[in-house]
Amino acid sequence: MHRKNVVVKFKKMDCELCNVTFPYKITWNNQIIDIVEVERPSGNFIILESLSNEDTKSFYIINTEDVKPMQSG
Repeated sequence: MHRKNVVVKFKKMDCELCNVTFPYKITWNNQIIDIVEVERPSGNFIILESLSNEDTKSFYIINTEDVKPMQSG
């Protein structure tokens, strides 16, 4: 089954009452926890996260099911 590549974008999240911007990640019990989680597909895939824009968080989920391994000669 051929799966598509997917782009997931989240805009920054602000509190409706005080306008404080919520973080995308927090630290709790010495672990980093993602507030916004991206569902991981089954099979082979790569997830790339864009770090260039602070107002939007972007994830690029790239299917690698049909990608053939590279070989050096």
